[in-house]
Amino acid sequence: MLDEVEFANNWRVAWLDGDPDNLLQQLVNATGAPAMEVFVFDSDLADIQANSPAGTYWHTRLHPAVAEEFGIPPLEQTVEQILVLIEQWSREAGFEVDREAVRHSLSGREITVEDTLLAFLRTLNIKQDQ
Repeated sequence: MLDEVEFANNWRVAWLDGDPDNLLQQLVNATGAPAMEVFVFDSDLADIQANSPAGTYWHTRLHPAVAEEFGIPPLEQTVEQILVLIEQWSREAGFEVDREAVRHSLSGREITVEDTLLAFLRTLNIKQDQ
């Protein structure tokens, strides 16, 4: 682990060097709670996957136009399907979310994808400790 930051409500963000096999499911199994895995590519693109003990899985990208530029295949789920699953996953995590705020944050385009990611997490009520 390269670094770790504690967020509010027992959420933790860890920076890893590499891609451990099956990390997302390992996190869900170890915590018994919803978890999220984010891969950031050169501060330009974030690929996000989330899952829960109930099996609520979703996959999305921040700065998706960059994915197209890189030739990454399109997502299997539509934006509407992703929004429904994010709402369900968030409820399982103990949060209510505003669908339109989440939709807006998915299309956000801050200078770096890390900033867009932090804005997205805030719409999910996953916030840094103050």
